[in-house]
Amino acid sequence: MEDKKVTFFKIVFSKAEGYVCAVKREPGTRTFEEYFFKYPDDLNQLVEFCNQYSFSHDIYYCPQVFDRRKRQKEYVLTCPSAWSDLDTCSPNELTVEPSITIQSSPGRYQALWIFKDLCDPSEAEDVSRRIAYFHSEAGADKSGWDLTQLLRVPFTQNHKYAHVGTNGPPTVTILKTGKIDYELKDFSDYPQAGGYEFTDIPF
Repeated sequence: MEDKKVTFFKIVFSKAEGYVCAVKREPGTRTFEEYFFKYPDDLNQLVEFCNQYSFSHDIYYCPQVFDRRKRQKEYVLTCPSAWSDLDTCSPNELTVEPSITIQSSPGRYQALWIFKDLCDPSEAEDVSRRIAYFHSEAGADKSGWDLTQLLRVPFTQNHKYAHVGTNGPPTVTILKTGKIDYELKDFSDYPQAGGYEFTDIPF
C-alpha cells in the first residue's frame, strides 16, 4: 500500500517540477534545518525523510516549488495551490471549501486549495493573503500567506503540543478532501487585504 504521505505530496505538488523544501525542528528549539528534494524525482526520499524524523522532530514543508535549493520568495518557480495557516479558525468558517483540510493539533487547522493549472507565484500569494486577512477575526494567522510559508506535513507528529492528551504528541491529520481544480476566479468573493489593494496594478 502506498504511503499516505506519497499520495499527499502527489496531490499537493501536482504537475510541478522543481525543488521542494522540507524542514525539521527539534522540539523545544528554534532551529529549523532545511532540506531540498527534486520533485518528482526525489519524492520517495522526501517521504523517507518525513518518516525518519517524525517521531523525534516537528516536520514542515513549503507548498511552493523552487528553481534552486533556497527557500526565498524570488526563487519560487510556481505554485500548485493557495494555502492558509488557519490556526484556530474553524474550517466551517471558510467561504471556499479547501481541497485539503488539515488538523495540525487539536483545535488548530491548515488548508490548501489545489489549482487546476500551476499558478503564478504573485497570484497564488495574493489569493492566500486575501483568505488569511478575511478570516483573521475568526482566528486565521494573518502572517501565514507568504510564499516561504511552512506548513506541517500530515501523518507526522506535532511535538509542540505533546502535553495535550495522554497518548503523546498528536498526529497531524487530514480531516477532509475536496475539489482539486480551482481557478483564480473561484476566490472572487475574497476582497483585497487592507493595505494591499493596489499592489497588483501595473504602472
